Amino acid sequence: MKEAIIINLDGYMTDVTLVDDNETGVFPLYKLPDSNEEGEAEKPSEPIAPVVVGHRVSIRPPEGLYKPQFNLETETWGEGRAASYILEDIRQSKISILNNACNAAILSGFTSNALEDEHTYDFDYEAQTNLGGMLNAIMAEIVTEKIYWKASGLPVPHTINQFKQVYADGLTHKNSLITKYWTLKSQVLSANSLDDIESVTWSK
Repeated sequence: MKEAIIINLDGYMTDVTLVDDNETGVFPLYKLPDSNEEGEAEKPSEPIAPVVVGHRVSIRPPEGLYKPQFNLETETWGEGRAASYILEDIRQSKISILNNACNAAILSGFTSNALEDEHTYDFDYEAQTNLGGMLNAIMAEIVTEKIYWKASGLPVPHTINQFKQVYADGLTHKNSLITKYWTLKSQVLSANSLDDIESVTWSK
């Protein structure tokens, strides 16, 4: 068995189905017209002829087509989407990929030398909220003693100034990645070819 492609009347794929390995060519798909009457329809004086609603194509489309479209006259596959639309679709997809990569990098955490030795700090959404809340408590002089904060996975005492440095390093971490995202996004928006868009990648 092999896959054959179901296309609509415009030549675009709507589904796939399994057919015999020896099947080749194009086969129309028929359907009886729906009745417009509510309830039981009157018996027609003449038989209702089925109408063509699509085709089953046992011809594989070539690789590299963004939106394959089948030409029933020539029985060949071609590109069904204008090049300008394809480029814009790929552009928006790349921007989405960069945005996701930026968010993942931000949430993965950061490093700080606030304790002299380098330590890693959490920076997921909850951690960011907790960092901001603690800084507000410090600025309001609600907290004045050493603060135990998780550094490299363990709670470690931080002085007020050390904690402020951790917060500043987290902010720098986030802002530098956002700046990187906007720089890469600008490159994608100004790209005029598929190769130029694909060349823009998020590197660690």
